[in-house]
Amino acid sequence: MTPKSLFLCLSMTLSLASCGGTTSISDLEPPKGTHIMGKVISKDDEEFTIQDDTATLTIEATEAIVGKLIIGETVGVFGNLDEDDLGEFEAYRIVRADGTELKLLID
Repeated sequence: MTPKSLFLCLSMTLSLASCGGTTSISDLEPPKGTHIMGKVISKDDEEFTIQDDTATLTIEATEAIVGKLIIGETVGVFGNLDEDDLGEFEAYRIVRADGTELKLLID
């Protein structure tokens, strides 16, 4: 295992441990903070959609962050299910497969 791979593994493990693991999209419940993971399947202005083995979900983010995402990449998203619209997830942190972290400001 290369040092970079070891670092990525360790950082993802620590991130997951601090949030209690990854939740499947279909198992989400508002409003607790949750970590979900999926493949980016579409993006538009201030939101993008990810898909895991169970479902798809729209993620709210800033236009600057959405612009950095690549269709087809897998990302981990930390945030909360929107209580007013259970089909949307309010992100506060996104982590790419390479460990790059994209932080969002919470309104």
